[in-house]
Amino acid sequence: MNPESFATTLLTILLDNYGFDALDWSPQTIAMELHDDFQVNISQRNLDKIMAAILIVKTDDFFNRLPVFNSICNILSGDTFDPTTVEPATVDEIAWAITEAVLLWPPEEGTTFDPEICGFIEAMLDAEGITSVPAILRFAVSSRKDDPISHLADDPEMYEAFSLRQQESKESVEEALRESLDKLMQQLADLQLSKGSTEDLVKKLRGALSKGS
Repeated sequence: MNPESFATTLLTILLDNYGFDALDWSPQTIAMELHDDFQVNISQRNLDKIMAAILIVKTDDFFNRLPVFNSICNILSGDTFDPTTVEPATVDEIAWAITEAVLLWPPEEGTTFDPEICGFIEAMLDAEGITSVPAILRFAVSSRKDDPISHLADDPEMYEAFSLRQQESKESVEEALRESLDKLMQQLADLQLSKGSTEDLVKKLRGALSKGS
């Protein structure tokens, strides 16, 4: 019921109670089962997160289809799914979605994003003025983009001001990512599961946080 629950947390709860058969259920069936067994009405936002997580686990669409990639980026950050509108995901949302997707279902070695998705990520980095690419996005794009303000090199003060702004943008994305990882780790650590344990995943998150600090 918590609107701040992450998709990974919600999917863990679902699988602990219903097993892997739940990966084949429709959204309506999931909502009905949760209502019948726990007397809760799951919000559309959290139901969308569960379905996004299931899609990541069962298909490779997140890596290969731009519309799916963009929708999942929005949903995992708390937006509800609306097929009638297209809202380009922000760099924050992209970074979190890639992080959670890799946690949910680590891709096989050599897995890459479709070139159209890489181009979209590049475009969003450009739109937000980020040239020093956050670490998680290096999975999709090169570690450093061409400097868009190189023409200001003859004006040191202006160049330094723009460079500082770009660095602050990068650090803002990475800080938001660390905060979300910390919250997800706490959610998973607090779960009382009946059939399994989140201990290994929590350790993995701690490792990710320590590397990013």
